[in-house]
Amino acid sequence: MTEDSGTEECKIAFMVLIGLPASGKTTFVHQYKEYLQSKESNMKLAHVCYDDLIPLETQKQTVTEPGLWKDLRTKVQQTVNLKLHQYMDKPCNLESTQFCDKISFGNKDDNDKDGQGRLLIIIDDNNHLSSMRYPYFQMARDQEIGFCQLHLTTEVQTALRLNEERIHRVPDEVITRMSSSLEPPDPFKNSWEKFSFVIKYNEEKKYDFEILSSIIETVFKYPEKPLPDDSAAREQDRIICSANLIHQVDKQLRTVINKSMKTLKDKKTDGATMKQKSTEYYSAKQEVLEDLKTGFTQLDRDLVEQVNARNNDSAEKLLSVVQELFNEKLKL
Repeated sequence: MTEDSGTEECKIAFMVLIGLPASGKTTFVHQYKEYLQSKESNMKLAHVCYDDLIPLETQKQTVTEPGLWKDLRTKVQQTVNLKLHQYMDKPCNLESTQFCDKISFGNKDDNDKDGQGRLLIIIDDNNHLSSMRYPYFQMARDQEIGFCQLHLTTEVQTALRLNEERIHRVPDEVITRMSSSLEPPDPFKNSWEKFSFVIKYNEEKKYDFEILSSIIETVFKYPEKPLPDDSAAREQDRIICSANLIHQVDKQLRTVINKSMKTLKDKKTDGATMKQKSTEYYSAKQEVLEDLKTGFTQLDRDLVEQVNARNNDSAEKLLSVVQELFNEKLKL
């Protein structure tokens, strides 16, 4: 227990990496591992690298197969959650995935022989949208372990240049598009991003791991806590997923898709592209609806009440929110 807050320290924490392709995330992890070894640290690293789990050829497929990337990402998250439960010796009803043999946190008894060992799970991916990072915070909160984010920043032109030097290059347009949609951690908007810090790319690839280690010490001292049992709030959240709301969102999504298809038609887009876009739009629409039904996405309560009350300007407000959710799905 810490003397000032009574908060029990934890022995497991997540560190979610954020950054453009070729920004040096994986190199950073390898250097940090070497630093810990040189210090004979009692902290072990579990490196979950998306590029190792999902081959580049498969990643290219996700461009033409709507929904594939979200499915793969969800399975990686599910596997991490399953491995976390197993490491903590907790029961879990999650199913195994094709990534189970590729992700390992080691053995808890081996990592903690003297009772002082700790495990830092590093999620190494671009994670350019906050919605990609949030599931790992949820895991941390549910299991009362630490959580932090590390944003490795770099200029777009630098990332493009470094990408040229990689054995497995990412298409330049992917880096450019990701740069325009990247959502840096924003603790003022998302309180769960409070433990977030930034490291700028440098050509020498030399980082101050002493400072980084001090930050991570704090993360272990202040683990996340589960949400309080608030029945009233849960009942209000149930209203958010009402049949009327889903119906109204579905109507607005149809409006968004029809406008998007008309824009393509006015530009005299060829038939093959029109068909591909139609498939992408429909997939995005289904994902938005599914996220609302499952509670992954929750709309502002005031807006929900206005929609249910059929206020005059509620449809226009809902359309604006739906358009934003739809666009975010297309970015994935």
